[in-house]
Amino acid sequence: MNWSIKIIKKIWQWIYHVFSFFNRLLALLMQWLIYIYQIIFSPSVWLLGHILWRNVCCHTPHCSQFGLEVFKRYWFIRWFHYTMERVSSCTWWTKKVYDPAHIRLVYFSWSPIWVPFLHALVADDRFELIWVVTQPAVPYGRWMNYRDNIIAQEVSAYNKKTNRSIPVYTPSSLKTTHKKYWDDAQSCISCLQALQPDIILVVAYWKILPRQVLDIPIFGTINVHWSLLPKFRWASPLQSVFLDDHDAAWFTVMKMSEWLDEWAILSSHPLPIQFDRTVLTLIEQLSSKAPKQTLETIWSYCKWRVDPIPQDDTEATFCWKIAKEEAEIDWFTDSLSEIYKKYQAYALWPKIYTHLYNKIVIIESMILHQAVYSATHHLPLFFQEKWWSIVLHQAVKSLYVKPAWKKSMHWDEFIRWYADKSKK
Repeated sequence: MNWSIKIIKKIWQWIYHVFSFFNRLLALLMQWLIYIYQIIFSPSVWLLGHILWRNVCCHTPHCSQFGLEVFKRYWFIRWFHYTMERVSSCTWWTKKVYDPAHIRLVYFSWSPIWVPFLHALVADDRFELIWVVTQPAVPYGRWMNYRDNIIAQEVSAYNKKTNRSIPVYTPSSLKTTHKKYWDDAQSCISCLQALQPDIILVVAYWKILPRQVLDIPIFGTINVHWSLLPKFRWASPLQSVFLDDHDAAWFTVMKMSEWLDEWAILSSHPLPIQFDRTVLTLIEQLSSKAPKQTLETIWSYCKWRVDPIPQDDTEATFCWKIAKEEAEIDWFTDSLSEIYKKYQAYALWPKIYTHLYNKIVIIESMILHQAVYSATHHLPLFFQEKWWSIVLHQAVKSLYVKPAWKKSMHWDEFIRWYADKSKK
């Protein structure tokens, strides 16, 4: 058995090497054919190029230069696909457009949740990550030593691993109207203008970008919002999906403008919500699926296949910044459906809680039986407040709570602690 596996591996390696050899050979041959074409016909070179100027190619860079750039980045098979796609769309009557071989991109982000976007960008050779902008280092730990946030740490680790040097910039603010931050903001804006990126991608940066920054990229600035716009604009869209009892979450890729969440939509993508999902597990799902779909949308947009669609402001709904008090429940009077929706929505922060003997008790984990819940969700989580007759709702399969200054404990352990408290 081991010998057969080794033989199969050897055959596969041989096929791969032969394939790679012919791939490079064909790419080299096509490269020389492109050079010959450029010498005779290309608008950027001599001979017939000056006669056929503006009649040879409607793209920037022109098709032959595009072919060379694609060859250097993708080799023959993908070169053939991208180049033939470009040439087929190049006609004398087509409007002249900018169509790069790859997208030069600047990434704005702060949240550790969306590190997968960074990983997707550096792994996709259609994109060249030329700059990363994130929040400044903050004091951390007992001794309050300054530590870079996770985005800066990931970029640093990637640079060491690949011997690249992707710069990371950490401005305190980008507001040029504020004297305190003017130098910092102006320095960042000047660097961006010098880089002249194709796209700026903003994912959970948590700072408002001035118009000076939004207008720098050739194709504009792209943002990802975690709802089906124009629904759930503003601060807490993922939590609002659970509180409003929707059966699917969405994320929207949009082109940014000055007005918050009112920007033109490039694409929207659904994600079904299962019964046992919380905002934490939903974020995990989004972080695994959203990066790939977002990059596909950006690529299509930069290839002029996607047109921004304005939002219908008459259908807009809004969600506000979460206050800790919103997570408070009364587990003896609130229905299980109301408690469970809050548990799902506030699982990341602040987590649902109640007061018992003037102490906060947090619900850490709750697992329900879906069929029983559907029939009895109108009943409260607990029945009767007397310690000797507290009954847990029959739909609850598992429940962990955390009393103030105590470790997280199972319901059975908690009820014994609660009974001892009641006796005192």
